[in-house]
Parts: sequence; structure tokens; C-alpha cells
Amino acid sequence: MSSSANIEHIAAFAFLGFAFCAAYRDRMTLVCSVVLGSAVVLELLQKLTPDRHARLLDESEKVVGGLLGILLASMALRLLQRWTASDV
Repeated sequence: MSSSANIEHIAAFAFLGFAFCAAYRDRMTLVCSVVLGSAVVLELLQKLTPDRHARLLDESEKVVGGLLGILLASMALRLLQRWTASDV
């Protein structure tokens, strides 16, 4: 079960990173701050509740997923820009 939760963390933040990067392509600092900051803040907030546990592994999975999504979106946007520029 834990491996599916690990994949879920990575996939969710990869999607979040991809979506923010695609929406705000000219504001990469904002995108990285929101995506990576939310991963850290979510884990820190889990320390405040007695029934949840914040783990460094969960946080690192979220950060890696967010970075992966941002990287994939950046590559996709560059490819799209090249394809549309070569058609002109």
C-alpha cells in the first residue's frame, strides 16, 4: 500500500507543477515557489494535528513530483514553441 501512496504523492505534485508551469509560463519563480512551497507547508501543517505524521520522505516525494511536472511542462512548452515557429 505504501508504494501506491508514494506514486500518488509524486503524480499529484507532478500534475500541479505541470499545470502551474503551463498557466504561468513566464513566471517560473512564482511557479516554483507555489508548487515547492506548498509541498513543504503541507507537511509542516501535518505536524500540528495529532492524528497525522509529517515525514521527510513524503515531503521529498512531493518536491520531486513538483519538479518533475515543472520540467516536463517546460520541455513541452519549448517543443510547442519550436513547432509553431518552424511552421511560420
